[in-house]
Amino acid sequence: MKGQCVWCGGREAFPGTENQPERCVWCGATREGVSEGRGEGNVTIQIVGLMVGGQETPFDGEWLVLYDPKQESFDPEGTHMIATIGTTSQRGEAMRFKDLQAARREWMRWDGTMRPDGRPSRPLTAFNVQIEAMK
Repeated sequence: MKGQCVWCGGREAFPGTENQPERCVWCGATREGVSEGRGEGNVTIQIVGLMVGGQETPFDGEWLVLYDPKQESFDPEGTHMIATIGTTSQRGEAMRFKDLQAARREWMRWDGTMRPDGRPSRPLTAFNVQIEAMK
């Protein structure tokens, strides 16, 4: 049974064969949208900067502590954003993930809408990020 992933918005995300687990082929979340490994472990996400252009943001070099792709907000400078992103300069305060896959799922979280090009809108993917384990 194919379907769209409620976590990342990937289309035809579930192959639906008996030999395949019921996990999204794009992000690895369960069919119900559960992302295991979120909030535990020693892997963190650091925002490097925007994917396109040399424009600086208040999040550059900061560590992710909060992300809600479905909640509009404002950045620290008062600019309207289609998602809520919270960051810190202290890595020890960053959101934790069990492994690289769990952190990547967070980066890929879908806001429930489609972009004009027909692809899922994933606000955090507007940023280059660095995902790494704390030592």
